[in-house]
Amino acid sequence: MSKKIIAFMMSICLVVGLSGCNLVEDKKSEKKKEKVLKVVVATEAFDEAEKEYRAAKNMVKEYSKNDEEDEDSSDNKKEGKKEEAQEVEGSVIHIVLPKNTDEANKKIVKLSKDEDIRGIVLATDRPGMLPALKQIREKRPDIVTVCASTPEEPAKISEWVDLCIDTNMSEIGENIVTLSKELGAKTFIYYSSKSDLADEKINNRRNKIKETCKNENVKFIEVLTPEYLTEKGKSDMQKFLEEDIQKKVDQYGKDINILGASDSMDEIIIKNAIKLKYIVAQQSNPSPVDGYPAAMGIKLSKKDSQNFSKVNDMISEKAKEKGISNRLGGVPMPTSLLLTELSVHIAVQMVEEDLTQEDVSDPDYLEKFAEEKYGIGAIFEKANEEIDNYQLMTIEQIIY
Repeated sequence: MSKKIIAFMMSICLVVGLSGCNLVEDKKSEKKKEKVLKVVVATEAFDEAEKEYRAAKNMVKEYSKNDEEDEDSSDNKKEGKKEEAQEVEGSVIHIVLPKNTDEANKKIVKLSKDEDIRGIVLATDRPGMLPALKQIREKRPDIVTVCASTPEEPAKISEWVDLCIDTNMSEIGENIVTLSKELGAKTFIYYSSKSDLADEKINNRRNKIKETCKNENVKFIEVLTPEYLTEKGKSDMQKFLEEDIQKKVDQYGKDINILGASDSMDEIIIKNAIKLKYIVAQQSNPSPVDGYPAAMGIKLSKKDSQNFSKVNDMISEKAKEKGISNRLGGVPMPTSLLLTELSVHIAVQMVEEDLTQEDVSDPDYLEKFAEEKYGIGAIFEKANEEIDNYQLMTIEQIIY
């Protein structure tokens, strides 16, 4: 009798044990089936597009499933490590585009082979990337594609992406003049080279500045600088700026606003503004961590360089110390970084919430998103009346 009971109990244990194994296997199987839908953000290398690169790293960390910091940074670059983003567990992956444009296109197209990839954000001003976007749309129309800035014409690229967000250079030009007048400028001095004038985006801003100056009764003076495509040319241009700025202050007084066509001029212009007390409503490269800190002698730690509110406070304090408060202006955070991060957030939301192109192309949606996510006032408008999914962004200005 006891042998029968023991045999019966053993059979029960065996059944329970097997059931337990099946439950474990089922859970493992379910876990394998739980696929993370990935969004890839592609940028240039760190030394070619620092803001976009850092923005991509921020997004990888924010959407990571663990708290480990991605070590592929400028520090690793200095140590000579390969500059290719590590894939951490999460829904956002960062890749660096090869320098060769054909290879860059191939790398983007190759992403379509991974069925878990549901979104691609292209954050580069490099021309020639349209073929990759066309192939992605043809091979995998289910993949969400978002561009954070692009040199392509709206009519050409809008057909092949869900959304493109770019800076509104014309609106920025108007805002710079308006703010400069508010700060007391009676004359607007604009420095550029022939090469600068050949750049469509820069020229659009310049044309709007000139037009707005006329409308606001602000005298517009354009000064041609030496070309600065080489290191020697850059040195010659900066020397020219130093000398000519002093002449302009002597001629027109301190109530002038000075703007250069590119960020190569920003530091010289701001340094001289501190010394000569003229107005800089905004530097060419709209970013609180560029131009101002170097010109003002503000040393930023790696941590502080990402805390834009703190950086803006530091600039305001330094402006007060130097006796130039309310003569300098800028924007709350780097525009190129904001464009990239915003594009990634939107791509993730499109994937996770099945949002349509129409949903994310609505200026009201974009403005609300920027406000809720970053606490920044932004205005979005269509590049032209015929195209909804190419939106131009202007962010609020601040006065130091």
